[in-house]
Amino acid sequence: MRPLDVFTLNRFYRSLSDRSKMLFHPPFFQTTSNPRWLIHQASLFLSSVDPVKPLLKRVAPSILHTLFIAFFNNRVVGLAYLRRLKKETRSVELGIGVLDEYQGMGIGSSLLSTALNMASKEGKDCVYLMVSCENKRAIAFYKKFGFVIFKRIPRGDTWFEKALDVFEMKLYLKKVFPS
Repeated sequence: MRPLDVFTLNRFYRSLSDRSKMLFHPPFFQTTSNPRWLIHQASLFLSSVDPVKPLLKRVAPSILHTLFIAFFNNRVVGLAYLRRLKKETRSVELGIGVLDEYQGMGIGSSLLSTALNMASKEGKDCVYLMVSCENKRAIAFYKKFGFVIFKRIPRGDTWFEKALDVFEMKLYLKKVFPS
């Protein structure tokens, strides 16, 4: 990703439906009213600058994102990300979003497969994600790839002051990519 692609990614997010934004709202796409928005935008930009990545991995791994972007006719139609965690160095957080009109075409599957392969190559043991308990389609999608529901978190997420119950789902990579 080139640094200027941050603007392209923000355009992608703004073009999601309101329902999709409610279900997929990673911190780097939060609104400017969120005080941490600028920090997340800077981390998204810095994650795309090759000379800075090794330094970020050592100093602040939790702000480093690995992005996977799906294009169709020069338009971003899907995005997946892996985010390193502060305390769990052997795990990564996953998020995926695909424009409504491109869902069901295999884009999400391709993004997820690519992200899982990358996490495995980086030696991660576990990939985890949070999904709204209401999002039955996404839950079935992740289960198809081997994710299991680890726990339910009441009011684990908010969207415009609305509390959402979420499932934390996990995939243990050793089961998917045995040595």
